[in-house]
Amino acid sequence: MSTRSSIKGMTYEEKYGIEKAKEINNKKSKAIKKFYGKKQEKILCACGCGTLFDKYDSSWRPRKYLTHHRVKGKNHPMYGKKVSEETKQKLRVVLKGRSPPNKGVKMSERLKKRYEQSWIKSREKRLTEEQKRRIGIALKGRVLSDETKIKISLANKGKLIGRKISKSTKEKIGLASRGKTYEERHGIEKAKKLRELRRIHKSKQVTPFKDSSIEIKIQEFLTKLHIEFFTHKYISEISHAYQCDILIPIQKGINKKIIIECDGCFYHCCPICKNKKYWWTEKSIELDKMRTKELEEKGFKVIRLWEHEINEMAIDDFKNKFNGGNDE
Repeated sequence: MSTRSSIKGMTYEEKYGIEKAKEINNKKSKAIKKFYGKKQEKILCACGCGTLFDKYDSSWRPRKYLTHHRVKGKNHPMYGKKVSEETKQKLRVVLKGRSPPNKGVKMSERLKKRYEQSWIKSREKRLTEEQKRRIGIALKGRVLSDETKIKISLANKGKLIGRKISKSTKEKIGLASRGKTYEERHGIEKAKKLRELRRIHKSKQVTPFKDSSIEIKIQEFLTKLHIEFFTHKYISEISHAYQCDILIPIQKGINKKIIIECDGCFYHCCPICKNKKYWWTEKSIELDKMRTKELEEKGFKVIRLWEHEINEMAIDDFKNKFNGGNDE
């Protein structure tokens, strides 16, 4: 056992000889055994972090602080002090153009593995409630600049492409948000913004993606009659805003805006066809009535046509129906 002495580059054998070196090593090994075999008293760190640790170090010297905690919090020499703008400017000038000491230095494979292992351990380790609370306090009120946001988005660009969420993660997300309103999940202010964004997005989205057969038939009739029209126009003037099937603007021979609704007998609950009633039947009927009333109050003329009517309808029948709705 050749142990290095305090003099750099010299072993105990070189300094004291072989026999005396053996005695020193024996004493040292006994001291180590005694140290590890003895139970130490646990004390709290003097910095106030609340961490328990051994009162004595490996050389049995008493200590008050955990490693590096002497300069934490109120014990730090810069605690409570603010750096002036002048000093900041001086530091910027001094450090400008200075490259970091490890620039261009390649990391060894051994060090890479160590970093990788520590990263995996940190991912597996769960944060305690106390740690989460401290992080929340530290980040409270912090607003990221637009420049920082751009840097973060560029750094993460392409990293999440092709990344699949596991079933367990999906279940956790679902359970966390199940049965909760926007207000419960995001707070009142954020919920208002989200609802407004959803409303705007929905107003721009064309639904359905494909026109139904009865809608196409009425559109063809209007084209033959040389009447200008728009499909799936968002009507925001009423409180129950929605996308109408066909909107006819004011034009030659038409003095009032006309909305034509092509109602499917099943979904809109036709009273003649007598479809089976579902949980949404009454709600659908009431909504149609409310929208018709609101549109008429706003100066629109509403023509509602049933699916069975359109299927049997010829262009002359439609012309009579349309002119009857445009008498005023």
